[in-house]
Amino acid sequence: MSLDKLDLNLLRFMLTLLEANTVTEAAHRLNLSQSAVSKQLARLREQVGEALQDPLFVRDGKTIKPTARAKALEPQLRSWLQSSCEMLRAEHFNPSLDQREFTISITESAFPVVVPLIFPLLAKNAPNIKLHMVPQTHECFNKLTNNQLDFLIVGRDLDKRTRAPWHVSDLPNFPKQQLYRDKNVCLVCKTNTDIIENWSLKTFLSAPQIHIWVEGSTTWLLDWVLASQGHYRDKSAVVPNFDSAALLAQHSEMLFTCASEFADELSKRYNLEILPIPIELEAISYQLLWPKAQDLEPGHQWLREFIVQQCASLGQPNPNPTKSERK
Repeated sequence: MSLDKLDLNLLRFMLTLLEANTVTEAAHRLNLSQSAVSKQLARLREQVGEALQDPLFVRDGKTIKPTARAKALEPQLRSWLQSSCEMLRAEHFNPSLDQREFTISITESAFPVVVPLIFPLLAKNAPNIKLHMVPQTHECFNKLTNNQLDFLIVGRDLDKRTRAPWHVSDLPNFPKQQLYRDKNVCLVCKTNTDIIENWSLKTFLSAPQIHIWVEGSTTWLLDWVLASQGHYRDKSAVVPNFDSAALLAQHSEMLFTCASEFADELSKRYNLEILPIPIELEAISYQLLWPKAQDLEPGHQWLREFIVQQCASLGQPNPNPTKSERK
């Protein structure tokens, strides 16, 4: 008989009979009537016994006794049942013992903010877990879909004036949770006292500015809002990343704009003054995304909850995301 036609419950029934020796005891263990057990025995002989050309159980007075073939099958039946139970048992995750490697991509403006919060305690709580950091590219969302990436941290605007795909609602349909919110500020070298002391929208617009490539673009919400008001920013330099912008600003009269948490980190490493952006913009939302296939995986759940917990000091993320936020 082929496996697809076999009632696998009969194998569990057979193991019970091997342990019970009597129909009465088997009926008690299975919570069945003796008549129902006799019918199951008949089905067992029909499906399994005929395939093996063995009756499996024979009567001996008031008891039934297994044949030699049935006794020989008992260890295999126990092994099969144990394997089946283990396969269906919920996976237990122990962070102190787990040795997996998770791949994560973090947008540049969040990297020096989030990473110092994660790594020290991760090394303490899960010493054998490794985080493989990869650059953020336009392929990141595809990699999430294909489970080539475990986590993605991106920043998206909450301001309704932003254009697609830069609003938080434009993010693809992955499970997600907000890590923190931030605001935009400006950075300028501390030696540029004229700009600092006369800071205003007019000063901001007249100052030479550094534009940064972020996810393939140098224009963003700030430029679109200014344009709607008839203003335009100077574009004295275009650089590939924020550290390049910070180094350039430190040695020039140029300024650039970035998120405040990131600006705090840059101002510690460079001789830069933080100034409030002289135009009203809504906050930036930094979101943690992960593959749908990993949503219920215990290790994945533990690590993302750990990341969210460590980032709680940065703002007020929603600890219980709504269904719409998790889509």
